[in-house]
Amino acid sequence: MALSAENKHKLLHDKWFKGVMLANGLRQEHLEGFETFAVRDDDVFVASYPKTGSSWVRQIVSLLYCDADPEQDISTYARFPFFEMYNPQTQGPVYRTIETAPSPRLIKTHLPYDLMPKDVREGKGKVVYVTRNPHDTAVSFFHFSQGNITLLTWDTFDEFLNNFLDGSVSCGDFYRNVLGFWKHKDDANILFLKYEDMQKDLYKVVVNIADFLGKKFPAESLQRVVDHCCFSVMRDNPKVNYEPFAGKGILDFSKSKFMRKGIVGDWKNYFSVQQKETADQLYRQKTLGTGLNFDFEPCESANL
Repeated sequence: MALSAENKHKLLHDKWFKGVMLANGLRQEHLEGFETFAVRDDDVFVASYPKTGSSWVRQIVSLLYCDADPEQDISTYARFPFFEMYNPQTQGPVYRTIETAPSPRLIKTHLPYDLMPKDVREGKGKVVYVTRNPHDTAVSFFHFSQGNITLLTWDTFDEFLNNFLDGSVSCGDFYRNVLGFWKHKDDANILFLKYEDMQKDLYKVVVNIADFLGKKFPAESLQRVVDHCCFSVMRDNPKVNYEPFAGKGILDFSKSKFMRKGIVGDWKNYFSVQQKETADQLYRQKTLGTGLNFDFEPCESANL
């Protein structure tokens, strides 16, 4: 599908690296540096494709690293620097500033597995990976794109969905990202999570994350983490909802809030019958023989 003039302009200023569209401003030597970034044993990456629940997971991890005490917590965007983002202040990649940060380093990334630092792929550090059914991901990503001026914008959901299914959106192909980590879900340094499972039983997922990270807390502390990570609390929490960035040249919340609904099944409000058939066919093709499956239907949730 043809891109608008605005999107063509953005494409020219974004970097394509090994099939993935990344932040503009990065030079080739910056991109090559992903591979050689020195990972420490106590590094924690929260990895995901965009709009699949990474803000949710980052808030959980953030609370686990401040003794499960919300009063000690700082904003997730301050605690989790965005590994592959361009930093206009230093005119270089954010990972360069992470290199000298004190341990433990908590890091956000949307890179696919094959572009992660070599040290990670060799078992160093830890990765908490979260994903979500592709239909809801597409809807959420569409709205996020409308409110984020650094991303490609779309006149209609139809236009966005066609490009999403083709992998021609920021951060590239959904299935490349998900399946790369799925293949390594049993690696000792990777925890693979699904958004839908978090909706069904957040306490269980918080326990799994804490165990994976070696964080030991009594049940009441873990419940406190759960209570502060329900959607309504996070939506109103400026440490999580990116409200401080509204109107400052990046996020336009008049078009779309950073945190919208936090539910499973919102795709039903957007997909036509034909779009569902096309997306379902791609889902079956991409996941055939992998063992990966998603829940697409609305589920009961105590996390709203």
